[in-house]
Amino acid sequence: MINMKRLKLIIIFIPIIVLFGLIETGLKTCYCLTWLTPCFYNTGSTIAAEPQKITVKHITSYTNKLMGGISPTKLYFDRQQKELYVVSNTKEIIIVNEDGIVVYKISLEKLPQTFCVTKDGDIFLSYGSGEINVLNYRGEYKGKLDLSSVPDNTLITIQSLHIDEDGLIYIGDQKLSRVIVLDNSGKFLFQFGKKGSGEGEFLNASSITADKERVYLLDPALFRVSVYDKKDGKFLFKFGQASSLLGGFSMPSGIDTDGERLFVVDTNRFVVIIFDKDGKPIVELGGIGRNPENLSWPSDIKVDNKDMIYVTDGGDNGRVQVYELIIPKVEVAEPVPELPAPEPVIEKEPEPVVEIPQPEPVVEIEVTPIELEQKEEEIISDVFKNLEFQSGSDIMESSSYDYLDKLYEVLVKKPQYKLHIAGHTDNTGSEEENLMLGQKRADAVKEYLQDKGIDPSRITTVSYGESQSIADNSTEEGRKINRRVEFVIAE
Repeated sequence: MINMKRLKLIIIFIPIIVLFGLIETGLKTCYCLTWLTPCFYNTGSTIAAEPQKITVKHITSYTNKLMGGISPTKLYFDRQQKELYVVSNTKEIIIVNEDGIVVYKISLEKLPQTFCVTKDGDIFLSYGSGEINVLNYRGEYKGKLDLSSVPDNTLITIQSLHIDEDGLIYIGDQKLSRVIVLDNSGKFLFQFGKKGSGEGEFLNASSITADKERVYLLDPALFRVSVYDKKDGKFLFKFGQASSLLGGFSMPSGIDTDGERLFVVDTNRFVVIIFDKDGKPIVELGGIGRNPENLSWPSDIKVDNKDMIYVTDGGDNGRVQVYELIIPKVEVAEPVPELPAPEPVIEKEPEPVVEIPQPEPVVEIEVTPIELEQKEEEIISDVFKNLEFQSGSDIMESSSYDYLDKLYEVLVKKPQYKLHIAGHTDNTGSEEENLMLGQKRADAVKEYLQDKGIDPSRITTVSYGESQSIADNSTEEGRKINRRVEFVIAE
């Protein structure tokens, strides 16, 4: 017989068990989806963010046949010599020139954790310990870099190395979660960083690069890039997140910069992601595959100073991929040629400006001549004929004074006489100038008589300039006649 108590318990617990099963299944599903999302990969060659116009073109591949059956793991580009250093799984450093030709090979004891090249061609190698081995450009061992000036130097575990264009050396210390900065001689300058997931903190310093102003640290454990001030290591900002979308990270493994952009290679997404300096994604390239432009196991990246991108592509491909960054040209106006500086201007003392008074308009004066004695008429006629002025001037010739003296005697004897003087000129010069000159000549005669004692109220003057010529101005003789002063005596 069926035990009713047990049946009731079974009926009660079955829904509960089913419910817990659904919850557990759902949690597992959610957990799996959370970690699978960053692993979705891109199979295309280039994905660009709108409205970005920068594109990337695959140029060539340095195949394992070219480099001797190798699978590349680490890269470094020497911008001084324009040579690419490739660490291979055959425990070699293979040096390739700009034309893709292998120019030298250096044998190593084992594969390094990280390496970099100085401006002098020395090679710094670290095998993951706290030491940096130094080789010359031929691969000959020179010794170890002196790290005695670094605080807690016995605890250093080197994960990444970088040398910037100023020669500063950056060491990513995995154990103490710090970045150590040395000068080009290996002397300690400062350090920054702290273990954690907060601002400026990191868990994994897998790759470091720097430009003129900033230091960039790639932390694959936190799916982000932390950015610091190059002068003092002050934290500035961070960017990145676990995602399969444009700019997202799954297993970022290498970073480099050309000074304007950042380049991050992601092994799990099989892509290179290009960001601007502020962490905004610009374009992605690569995608899983064995086609010339694809990637199958990218792990490191370096860029040169000619917009060329080098990516290790291990696994089945066993090659170094070479891409070119194509940046739209910006039309820039041609610079205006700089003109030579003008010669210094020597300022001359300005000549004094002589203000010429504007002549007053000619006013016709009503003069009624009187009948003169014959002798008086002769005197007036002689003055008219013999009064002469210097050319273009109101200065009388000395021969004129005798005739004016006789006119003076007439005016003294006849105090009731009043004298009207009219000045005339030829047509040499402008009308305004001639009008003024005629007035000056008439005034000169008046002044002479006045100085001799004639009351100035008895003398009036006027100028007609060139307006009342009595001879031909085209001849010298005619012009001489027109340069005259006329006299009229009235009561």
